[in-house]
Amino acid sequence: MVGEAVVFAIVLVLHRSSWRLLVAGALASGWYFLLVGVISRPRPRVPDVLQVTEHPGATSFPSGHVIFITLSFGLAMLCAGCRSLPPPLRPLGWAVFSAIVLTAAISRIYVGAHWPTDVLASIFIAGGWLALVTSIR
Repeated sequence: MVGEAVVFAIVLVLHRSSWRLLVAGALASGWYFLLVGVISRPRPRVPDVLQVTEHPGATSFPSGHVIFITLSFGLAMLCAGCRSLPPPLRPLGWAVFSAIVLTAAISRIYVGAHWPTDVLASIFIAGGWLALVTSIR
């Protein structure tokens, strides 16, 4: 929640008129809680993965970390990055965004907290929400 508030504050400071997009992005948290409640998929167990460094008690699908990171950095790029970065640097901004999301997704699989399909679906859920919100805007 603190991270989301920081991202929202930065975007609002850099581009005030993006507040509707931020509100729509925040509503995506509702999708996460709905999917967790409906799917209730168990997390991987020690025999299922090579490396398990944590044993969280919550369900596995979808990955809240990956959804949050994808939404937060996606909103930051859409609201602030695309407006404040010069056009030649925008592809670099999107590349950095993609690298951050990919790193987060791989790390969630590596520590044994999620199945690969969990993080892939989480990227699609967050990306789809961002696409829907920006198409309405």
